[in-house]
Formats: sequence, structure tokens, C-alpha cells
Amino acid sequence: MNELWIFQNKGTDIKPLNINIEEEIKEISSGTPGTMITTTNGKLYEYQSNQNIKKLSLEDVVKARVSYEHFLILKSDGTVYSYGRNTYGHQGHGNSSQSLDSPKRIEFFIEKKIFIKDIACGCYQSYFITSNNDLYSCGYNVNCETGVSGGSNIWIPIFVSKNVSRVFSDDYAFHFFFQDFSGNFYSSGRNGAGQLGINSKSSVKGYQLVPDLCDKKVIMISCSYQHSIAIIENEKGFHEIWIAGGTFQPSNGSFRKVEGFNDKRVSCVSGCCWDASLLTEDLELYLPNSDKDYKPYPQKESLKLNNKHKHLMIETGRSNSIIYSVSLTFSVLQEDLQRALSLNDLVDVNIKGIDGVISAHKIFIEQRICIKNEILIEKLLEFLETKTIKEIQEFLEFIYTGTTKNYLILREIEEEFKIQNIIEKTGGINNLEKDFSELFYEEETKDFKIICQNEEIKVHKFILLVRSDLFRGMFISVTDSSNQVSDYNNRTPVEIKSIIKLMYFGTFDSDTPIEVINDFQDIIDYYQLNPRMNHLIENSNK
Repeated sequence: MNELWIFQNKGTDIKPLNINIEEEIKEISSGTPGTMITTTNGKLYEYQSNQNIKKLSLEDVVKARVSYEHFLILKSDGTVYSYGRNTYGHQGHGNSSQSLDSPKRIEFFIEKKIFIKDIACGCYQSYFITSNNDLYSCGYNVNCETGVSGGSNIWIPIFVSKNVSRVFSDDYAFHFFFQDFSGNFYSSGRNGAGQLGINSKSSVKGYQLVPDLCDKKVIMISCSYQHSIAIIENEKGFHEIWIAGGTFQPSNGSFRKVEGFNDKRVSCVSGCCWDASLLTEDLELYLPNSDKDYKPYPQKESLKLNNKHKHLMIETGRSNSIIYSVSLTFSVLQEDLQRALSLNDLVDVNIKGIDGVISAHKIFIEQRICIKNEILIEKLLEFLETKTIKEIQEFLEFIYTGTTKNYLILREIEEEFKIQNIIEKTGGINNLEKDFSELFYEEETKDFKIICQNEEIKVHKFILLVRSDLFRGMFISVTDSSNQVSDYNNRTPVEIKSIIKLMYFGTFDSDTPIEVINDFQDIIDYYQLNPRMNHLIENSNK
């Protein structure tokens, strides 16, 4: 079960509103009219202040974006829907200012046989990247907010540029950025505070090159009313915050680095009006000190953000609401894996470094970085032989917990083995559970059997070791090479399978027998699971 917590007034007035959504949340987008919640199975929910969650009828949704009083929705078939106010044509439905109360498909793309693969919203603007990497836009266009000159509002999507890979804009922003496949960044729109980052505060006619970003590894950009925030990865693998514009700070229209944000990585950033909220991968939330000071500061204590929650995402609307998905399962798994690494039990691979040897579990290394070829694993071990034990330990910390203080070695592995975006796809706080639970379906690598009423249930020793001290004790005390145990705990095969699935996924699912759910405390005690698993199971059954 996911929870959405909403905090208002920059965290000074903390009144969490818990909203439960049974499906797994993929992403959220917040704006002035409300919040759109997309699930991994393509469902779409809308939440507006002081209202209940409303499930929309659209299916197969891959992305939804919210901005100042309008909504934009992308489906897996490349069609786009929009609704909300249409004062300036930003809904893309033609020359009519009539508002829409429910999603309506943008027929222009259907008529032109154009398929969309990405979307973004500004205040009264909408942006679309096609399957052919062309950028289209529509909406408010007094200061080239759509990227095209002319000064007149764009009521039907219009071509802006070709060869576009990414586009960025946010709630209440009157400007946007896009990147082409050559790595160059461009911006367009209102520029009175220098928010376009083009070393000028002058208005522009059409989009302009952003020189400060073109030579940097830009992870994400957030656009607010009068400033822009770029998250840039440095040569050590950590993130830096760069800001362009800002009403209360002197600016010549160029990007400037925020000092004091060191040795951290940003999970997500969201800007609106004069605010910019950031969430780091080590579970710290940063908010602006005031609208006069853009230097983020930690609110970890006041917002009670700690390792009992997994924070997937954060969004800030004009009302200063902060919304993020939370779950207990991440930190319990992280604790279990950290303990397995430190106990050094059932390790099956020795990694030699320059100054010593360290052991680990081969199957989890393979799972986490998607190297399941024996030759490549051997090459990885040879590569690690050139590193110190401290560097190898930091690499293993990343594998086992999703966090590390040395991202440089991970980037070197990416380059050496031609694996793209190891950190983004595997690390951080978002993917550890996924990689762990996916082992449940890896039948060919299962190396242990539980025999229950003459039925064989295959599992991974590694999973039982990590989750259960009962099995751990059994494995390290048995001297023979037996790979099975029989007639376990006087339970039925269905019950045993549910308990095993609990060890992989961290929670019970809808198919769990009521007998197991009712006995979950006895199960935790008998199998000697992490005591905090109690809270996971209680939440999954509410």
C-alpha cells in the first residue's frame, strides 16, 4: 500500500493528509489545480485540495503533467489528452477558450498521424516530443513561451524544433528548456529575471542556446515563475545545484552554483513560483529558507523524514504543497541487506583489491548491475583488483543498500562494461526493492528447496539468509551440502509459498491465505524476521 502525504506552507504548517492508493505508484505531478497520480499498471488518479482521490477512466497512461489550471496526459499508444482551463489555447484543441471538465484527446496529432512520447507543462503552455523527436507546443505566447516568435497565442500544436531529446517546464512557469541529441540546451520564454540562463535579461524571439549547460551533465531542470534550477552531476558523481534568475538575488542571466550543497545526490526537484523543493537520495528534504534565499536547507527534523520511509518523489504546486509517496519496505530491506553484508555468511565470491580481500554474494551483484555472464563477472572482478578495499566496500554498499559515497567507481564500471546509467537504473532509493523482488521469478538461479507435503518449493538461499535468522542459523550450522529441508512448520504448501513471497517482496499480497495473515506475528517470531516487518504487514492489510 502506498501513502501520499501532503504538507503545506513550506513545511511550517505540517498537517499530513494520508491518502491510500492500492496500486503501485509510478509518478506524481502537482500543480495549482491539483495532483495527478500515475500507477505502474497505467491507472490515473486525480487529487484536488480537500477532495477525495478520483480515479479517471483513462487506461494505459504512461505520464501525466499538471500546471496552472490544466492537465496533460500521455497514453502508451502515443495519444495525448488534456483538460482544464483553455484561455490561451494550451489544451491544443483549437481556437476556443471553453474549459474542459474531463480529458479530451488532442485530435491534431491523430489527424497528422503523429505519435507522442513525452510531454511537459508550463503555466499556460503545453509541450510535446514526438516519436520522431520533433518538439511541438501550444498555448500562451506573448514572450515566445512556446518557443516560436510572433507574440500570438498558439491554439493548435505547432512545430518548434527537431532532434529533441528532453523538455522541461513546471507549474506557473512562463519559460521552458529543451535538449537536443547533440547535448545542447536551449530555452525560450519570459526572461525578465534572467531565468532563461542565456547571460541576459532581455526578451528573446524564439529559443536561444544556453551556454552554461551545454558542457555539463544535466540530470534534471525545474522551471519556476522567475528562476530555473538545474541539477548537474560533477566528476565525482555527486550533484550540484545551479540557479538562473531570481527576483531577490543579483543575476546577470547566467546560471550560478549554490554553495554548501556537497556530497549529495538529488532524487528529484520541483519548482513553482519562487519555491524550489529538493529531495536527496539519502532521504533529506531541502526547502528554500524564504523567497529571498534560494539556498536550500534541511528540514529533516521538522518534517520527520527518516529511514523508516522510502520517498519516491516530490512535487510543489503554487499552494506550496509537497506531496510524496512513502513506504516502509525500503528501509527494512536495506537493514537486512546491510546486515547480510556485514555478517559475511554464505558469501561465494572473493574480491581482491590492492590492499586486501573482501567477500560478497555473487547472485546479488549479478542481479543489481545486470551482469549475468560468467566471463563479464570475471572481468568485473579483474577490474576491481585495481581498487582499494575502501573503494570496493563502497561499491558493495551501493549494491546492497542503493547508496554510496563514491559514485566515481560506478561511472568507471559504466564506461568499462558499456552499461548505461547504473546509478539511475539500479541505485538510489527507487530500485533496490525491485531488484530484490525480481529474484522471485529467477527460477534457474534458485538453489534451495523447501519440501512441504511432498511438494518442492524452490527458493534462493541468499533470500532466506537475508530475511530469516532461523534459516541463517540453519545454513551456517549444517556441515553437509544439503540443499533442502522437509516438512516445514506444519503448514500447507500454499501457506509456505506466501511466507516465502513475503521474504522476497516485504509484504503480503492479495492472494495470501487468511490463516497466514492472522498468524503474521507468529511467523515473524518463528522465522526470526526483522521485527519492523510487523509494520509492513500491518500496513499491507489495512
